[in-house]
Amino acid sequence: MSSRQRFWGPCTFWRVRLWGGRLIARHLEPTLGLVDGQGDAYFRGHGEATGALWRETAEAISAVPEIYAETLIDTARRTFTAFRTVLENIKPIETSGPVRG
Repeated sequence: MSSRQRFWGPCTFWRVRLWGGRLIARHLEPTLGLVDGQGDAYFRGHGEATGALWRETAEAISAVPEIYAETLIDTARRTFTAFRTVLENIKPIETSGPVRG
């Protein structure tokens, strides 16, 4: 499988993250009193364009020949694992007072 074909696993991860992020944002906004895109912009991804980007990605992935499906799934899983590893190892920043922007 070429590096171009291996690209779709991580791409799938990032598109899923964007789609899931929108769901997380919808929960955070009323729970934390946030305004759409203010305080939860990371989870909002590409806003209204997220759905179209997800559909484009799904179409491209569907065009990957079946013989490469296992590699695509494997690279997506490896990307999820790497992302989880990074998040699990983030250390809080210690401050002596309020953080000012």
